[in-house]
Amino acid sequence: MLIDHIYKMAKVGVEEEFSFEAHRDVIETMERFSRELERLDELAEQGLVEVLSQHSQSTSGETYVDRVRFKRLK
Repeated sequence: MLIDHIYKMAKVGVEEEFSFEAHRDVIETMERFSRELERLDELAEQGLVEVLSQHSQSTSGETYVDRVRFKRLK
């Protein structure tokens, strides 16, 4: 998963941002981001990261942008 790669590349204590942009008709992209967030939650439950924020927005109902910021703890 992409989030695992970002985690491995992140330095301990440094904030990272992970985002996806999808058009309404591209359900696969939105589903992939959802799976990445589930994996990030697993890393948080293991005490490896702290999720700092999650943000979703829609521009005119056509384009969706999801962002999550996290900090690597270990």
